[in-house]
Amino acid sequence: MLSQRFFYTVNTQYPNSAINLKNIWQKQILSAEWVKQIEDASFAMYQYLIRKDRGVENVTEWAKREACWKGAKELPYTLLPEFAKELQSREIAASEAKDAKRSQRQTDKLNNLVEVVNYGPEKWAALLEWNISHRVMSPSEIHQIQLAKSMDGGLITSDRKCQKVLSILKKCRIEGFPG
Repeated sequence: MLSQRFFYTVNTQYPNSAINLKNIWQKQILSAEWVKQIEDASFAMYQYLIRKDRGVENVTEWAKREACWKGAKELPYTLLPEFAKELQSREIAASEAKDAKRSQRQTDKLNNLVEVVNYGPEKWAALLEWNISHRVMSPSEIHQIQLAKSMDGGLITSDRKCQKVLSILKKCRIEGFPG
């Protein structure tokens, strides 16, 4: 509930700002301002949860109720100015998220290529041999696996071909290929 309330408060009090997740990820530690803000928000939420007029004796049961969340959203709470300085503009956050997705796609492409190469010609040959008796692959898929088998010649260079080869391997594993 605290994390929901926290993000809700940032969004309502600073609608053009966002939490700088990239900064947190890169530093792998929260700043003193973050810690102070979390302590302050935690204390405010704790005080709300243990109020005598909560309507339910058991605090943990109260915390699960929709009425509790609705009431928590209505609590007056202001973010600390020191913490607000740690926020970044939504435009920068969106741009960083877009860059991160692009970077992840590139990483995924490279990982696919590495996986195809590391699987090795012997295992691709074993897949082709297995397919003779199991007839799982189409002629086009057999051709793709033959290309993967001869990867040393650099015949599979595109990400799409690597993705296709890996999806064929996955399909064959589902059909019982042990490799």
